[in-house]
Amino acid sequence: FSCTSLKSVDANKTVAGKNINISPLTEEQQRRYDYYYLEAIRLKQLEKYDDSFQLLQHCLTINPNGAAALYEVAQYYLFLKQQTLAVEALERACACAPDNFWYARALSTTHLQMNNRDKAIEVLKAMTVRFPKRIDPLYTLLDLYSRSAQYDEVIAILERLEKRMGKSEKLTMEKFNTYMQKGDEKRALNEMKALVEEYPMELRYQVMLGDFYLKKGEHDKAYEIYQQVLNEESDNAIALYSMANYYQLTGQDERYNQQLDTLLLNKKVESNVKLGIMQQLVVKNETSDRDSTRIVTLFDRIMQQEPDDPQIPLFYAQYLFNKKMTDKMLEEEFDGFIVQHHTVLDRGDTGACSSLDAIGAVGMSSSMNAVHSGNF
Repeated sequence: FSCTSLKSVDANKTVAGKNINISPLTEEQQRRYDYYYLEAIRLKQLEKYDDSFQLLQHCLTINPNGAAALYEVAQYYLFLKQQTLAVEALERACACAPDNFWYARALSTTHLQMNNRDKAIEVLKAMTVRFPKRIDPLYTLLDLYSRSAQYDEVIAILERLEKRMGKSEKLTMEKFNTYMQKGDEKRALNEMKALVEEYPMELRYQVMLGDFYLKKGEHDKAYEIYQQVLNEESDNAIALYSMANYYQLTGQDERYNQQLDTLLLNKKVESNVKLGIMQQLVVKNETSDRDSTRIVTLFDRIMQQEPDDPQIPLFYAQYLFNKKMTDKMLEEEFDGFIVQHHTVLDRGDTGACSSLDAIGAVGMSSSMNAVHSGNF
C-alpha cells in the first residue's frame, strides 16, 4: 500500500509555470512517507490538528511532491485563511497527481473563494478535458458563464452537455432562455419548436410558443396555438391567461374581461394559480396607473367563490393597505376578511391564524414588495 502514486514516477511537471522534477522514492522513503501520512490522518480524526499538521509537514520533507500530503496541508492553510499557500499546495498536488479529480476540484473551488474567477475557469476547462466522464465541471462553468452573461459560452456548454447526456427538456429550455437573453429570437424559436415537437403532451410548451408569437406581434399564429391547447384541455390555466393577454393586446377589452372571469372564477383552476394571476394583474394595474375598480371586483368575486381559502383575502388586505384607500372601505374589507377567517377556523383550518396575524404587519409585507418589484 502507498499513500501516493509517485513511487515509480520520474518525470518533469509544471506548476504555475515552473518546472518541477518528480523523482522516485526509495522503498525506505516510501515506507516512512506512508507511515507518517497515515499517522497524520489518524491524529486529524482525533482532532489533534497541530500534531497532524506537523506530521504532514514532515511527510513533505521526505517527499516534497507527495500529492496526498500536499492536499491535506492545503486544507489546513484554508482553515487558517492562508489561501495563497493553499493554492500553491493544491497546484503542486494537481501537477503531481494529474488524474486525481478531487485535487483539481479543490483547486478550482479555492480560486472561486478567492474571487480568482479566470483562474478557476482555466482549471475547470482543463478538468472537462482530463475527466471527460465527469459533468460537474461543465455545470460549474455553466453557472459561472451564466452569471457573467457570457451567452456564447453558455450555449457551448449546453451543447456539450447535450452531446454527453442526450437532448433533454431542461437543457433545451436552458438554451431557449439563453437565446432570448442574448436577443437571438430566431434560434430561441427553433429551440421552442424543438421542445413542442419532442414533448407534444406538455401543453405548456405549446402555450409558450404561442406567447413567443404574441410578443412578436404574430397574433394569428398565437391565437391558433392557444385554441389548439384549449381544445385539448379547456381548463388549461396558462392557455386561458395567454388568451386574455391576446384579447388585451388586440384591443378586445370586453373579451379580455370575459376571459379573466372564465379563468379566475373557474373552480378547476387551483387557488395558488389564481393568486399568482392576481399578483400579475395588480402589477399591470399599478404600472399603468389604471382605476382599481376592476381589481377590487375580481377580488370580491373570487372570495365569494373560494370562501375557505385565506390566501386571496390576505393578499387583498395587503393590496388595500398599499392603495391607501379610505378608512371606511378598508374597515369594510377587514370586516369581510375577519368573517372569512372565522369561517375557516370553524371548519378546523388553523392555517388561517397565520394569515390574520400577518395583517398587523401588512404594510411591510414581503409579498407586496414582490408584487411591486415584479418578482413572484
